[in-house]
Amino acid sequence: KVVQVDVPAYCRKCHKWYKNARSLTAHIYQDCGKAKNHVCEYCQLSFKRRHNLKTHIMRRHFGQKTMMELLRHASK
Repeated sequence: KVVQVDVPAYCRKCHKWYKNARSLTAHIYQDCGKAKNHVCEYCQLSFKRRHNLKTHIMRRHFGQKTMMELLRHASK
């Protein structure tokens, strides 16, 4: 039986450690170097992914607007 041990991997571009080489590879293809282009119009917090912005708005700003207004603003 072969036991595989995770060896931490380091991203030289953003200076972060990852659990293993596979996690680092996923980070490089999905996140590393991407601009945070999705900005919350309520608090100006920015996100790399639109889905994360939508989740943020629903969790942090739910009481500020009606549900339909929130969804309309998040889908822009």
